[in-house]
Amino acid sequence: MKRIVFTVATGAPKYIEQALGLGRSLKLIGDTTPRVLMTDVEHPALPRNFDTVVRPPQGVPTYLLKLYALEATDADEVVFIDSDSLAFRRLDRFWQHAAGADFAVQGQWVRDGHWYGWLEEKLPELGLDALPKFNGGLMYYSRTVATERVIEEALRISADYDATGLERFRGTVPDEPCVAIALARTGAGRILPNTSDFMNTPVGLVGRLDMDVYRGRCGFLKHAPDGLRYIRPDILHAAKYVLHTAYWRELAKLEWLEKYEDRHPFGYMPPHHKLQRSVQRRILKTFKGIG
Repeated sequence: MKRIVFTVATGAPKYIEQALGLGRSLKLIGDTTPRVLMTDVEHPALPRNFDTVVRPPQGVPTYLLKLYALEATDADEVVFIDSDSLAFRRLDRFWQHAAGADFAVQGQWVRDGHWYGWLEEKLPELGLDALPKFNGGLMYYSRTVATERVIEEALRISADYDATGLERFRGTVPDEPCVAIALARTGAGRILPNTSDFMNTPVGLVGRLDMDVYRGRCGFLKHAPDGLRYIRPDILHAAKYVLHTAYWRELAKLEWLEKYEDRHPFGYMPPHHKLQRSVQRRILKTFKGIG
């Protein structure tokens, strides 16, 4: 079974910078899942951070491109991650929990409240009792007949999205409600609990966002759907925090590491390390007879 990590970056150059941040973070933590990027932008660093680069199909709304990995590649299993994300742990845990599913998202079933519209009003119009509410920054799907039905239904809904009566996102057709309706109507898919924290966003942040790609550390206190709690996500989906300097600082650090690697081949030892080694060797030789 061929697995891939799939992400999309089209349009403005900043989206490529974000996608490179995701690719570099996965590479830094040693995740070995092949990485595939769908983009219409050229960048010299892409081959280094992605195993495959594919072109987006024409006429597909931007947020629906995330559903085209099976069409664009020969993968059997796909983990889609939004390009404005950073990985702090390898994907093994997520693969294990999604294994055997046709389609999987992290979220919860909801029957009321506001999500692209007031669900108490919209669900009866859609002929549904509930919808899986989730963040589309992380999705799993596999090459099965059931998945094909989910994707076909989601794309059909997106083609006449305004007929649902649900709200658009920044003037465009959003993927989340289209996929949610498709999952509810087909009965396919697995809803992984929010508390699993495979992916989380800082939206609802309380206090400081503690994030450091060098140390593989990410944690923060937030008002989550399940209450106020401290979260250590495997993947940080920046979401609204893409407008904060903390996120771009981590992207800059990842880019710097890549440049450092180019300038310093394997086995390179900085001068201050050589000095430390020389001093410590003398100490060991004097007091322990070593060296």
